[in-house]
Amino acid sequence: MSSSCTVSVTLAKVPRNTRACGTNFDFCSPQFMGVAYKGTNSLRELNTDRDWDLIAPLRPGVLWGSLVHEGFYAGLFGTFSATGHSLGGAYCTLTYGEFLRQQAEPAFSDFDFGDMYTYGSPRVCLEPFATLVNKHTQPGSGKYLFRIVNREDPVCTVPPRTVGQIADYPFIHVGGAWKLSEDGPYKMSDEPPPVDPQSIINIIWNVKNHRKSFCMNARVGG
Repeated sequence: MSSSCTVSVTLAKVPRNTRACGTNFDFCSPQFMGVAYKGTNSLRELNTDRDWDLIAPLRPGVLWGSLVHEGFYAGLFGTFSATGHSLGGAYCTLTYGEFLRQQAEPAFSDFDFGDMYTYGSPRVCLEPFATLVNKHTQPGSGKYLFRIVNREDPVCTVPPRTVGQIADYPFIHVGGAWKLSEDGPYKMSDEPPPVDPQSIINIIWNVKNHRKSFCMNARVGG
């Protein structure tokens, strides 16, 4: 890595019995993103540490076919869920959608795909992405979307930047939206039509709700 690279590491308070707790990324060329894993913080995870019988990966070629620690293997190659805030929510949505697309492929057949949780995510797609993600997360599928919008968070209304750009840039959100209001959470209607982007004045006023959605994400996580 060159000395001119800018690296950011985000570590959040996370729930017990989960694995990843943060990401790191830089703005070098090429860019990269990595995943950080937390340590043991529960009795269940202590049992994972102690389960050191050997196991062969269930699919040929995974981990070069080596015998590995059974507890670590089962803990990592188990249920896959995804979460992210803001830009992380956008990455999360695309990642989750691609994994849904490939879930029947041999490389993913041993994973139990869980849910997606995003907080304060901007829109990431045009059709048919949103419709196909929604199709694979219907009730009874065992997979659910939770796209959390904190009050009037302006980031959740872009892109595009203005109402006049909607016709040329018809971005929409995936489903599963829940809005946190003063009266409690309620289920939002799926897009389209998209919620209109906010004015500059309203963005300045409401950006506090975007920052609070990050704090809320940390509280939910811990």
